[in-house]
Amino acid sequence: GSTTRLKDDPFDLPIDQLSRNIWSRTVEGELEYVSQSVMDYSGQTFEELRWLHTLTHPDDVAIPAQALQRAKETGEAQEFQCRYRSRAGNYEWFAAVLHTQRDQNNEVSRVYGMHWNINKQKNEEERLRDEEARLQRGGRRCPIHPPSRAGERWPFAARRSPQ
Repeated sequence: GSTTRLKDDPFDLPIDQLSRNIWSRTVEGELEYVSQSVMDYSGQTFEELRWLHTLTHPDDVAIPAQALQRAKETGEAQEFQCRYRSRAGNYEWFAAVLHTQRDQNNEVSRVYGMHWNINKQKNEEERLRDEEARLQRGGRRCPIHPPSRAGERWPFAARRSPQ
């Protein structure tokens, strides 16, 4: 892919070499830049990515849209998580952060976004929640109550054999 460099970057680091997916939009919503990694992940060209919401899971579409609106209104950084569709057609979880740029009148003029894949972490969280729920269900089916009277033994406690 083509390499885009930040203006006045003392390190002269190509953006496309970063391990994050990066994009920028004007405050009016026009897509100005999208990193090669976004195009590689999605299998779409810059023109096809004009509206990033086409990659967003249908249940999550409002999440990035609301964050983008809040960023434009407040100028404050916004964070969110949502699922994006890969070139293979499956959805994976991403964490994202939005930052704004202000013009000479201190008005928000541009929004920068960066997102990174957190699918493994989300899958592990879900597995742990499922495991916890399974253990809680198991505990309700087979409650363990300690002996209630002094000197009483657990029913399964080993008994001493006479010597």
